[in-house]
Amino acid sequence: MRFIITIVWSILLGSMVSFILSSIGEQPFSMGLTLMIAGVFSVAVFLLSEVGLKPQDDNA
Repeated sequence: MRFIITIVWSILLGSMVSFILSSIGEQPFSMGLTLMIAGVFSVAVFLLSEVGLKPQDDNA
């Protein structure tokens, strides 16, 4: 379930940022590029959660 929520949020937030930045730069909005960036962001978050970020042991 956490993977689905991460993908949904990355698509929503990525679309919002991409739309705003393309409007500011007077460039056309590209949903395909936005989905690719959201996919890369999702994979990075998945890798960080599984490999990179481990909870610290307070007993040590």
